[in-house]
Amino acid sequence: MTGGASILEDPAVLQALSPHWVVLFFIDQPGTAFFALGAIVLAVTGAEALYADLGHFGRQAITR
Repeated sequence: MTGGASILEDPAVLQALSPHWVVLFFIDQPGTAFFALGAIVLAVTGAEALYADLGHFGRQAITR
């Protein structure tokens, strides 16, 4: 099943996009939320650095 068909089957999954849940997460578990936010930042900046290196050095150097 594709993502669109699954959303049509159960549209309640769209609630996950609400920022309300993020606010509750930071209120209820501030320590865990802080580390989760740090992990997100590291993942995004790491992916950006990988693509920058890929453009600079090429695919063979990165896969090696």
